[in-house]
Amino acid sequence: MARRLNRLTAVEVRAIDEKGMYHDGGGLYLQVSAAGAKSWIFRFTLDGRPREMGLGPTSSVAYGTSCPSSVPLSPCSCTSAFEPRTPISTFE
Repeated sequence: MARRLNRLTAVEVRAIDEKGMYHDGGGLYLQVSAAGAKSWIFRFTLDGRPREMGLGPTSSVAYGTSCPSSVPLSPCSCTSAFEPRTPISTFE
């Protein structure tokens, strides 16, 4: 059975005001805080570990236009955000 994408419509996104995570398909979630702030979250696994990447608030990321279907997505395009950090020595 195929997974369904684009479960939420733009009208539904505007109408949701209850705190929670709302699945849109393909790892995309609408996160609504207790204060009513809405943002997009992308959930995925990297090296067998679950990860979340914040994509921004709904006011700055237009629903349905943020990722055109003509643009191929690379599974490795976001790994740079999770590269090991170089420790900074502050006591010298």
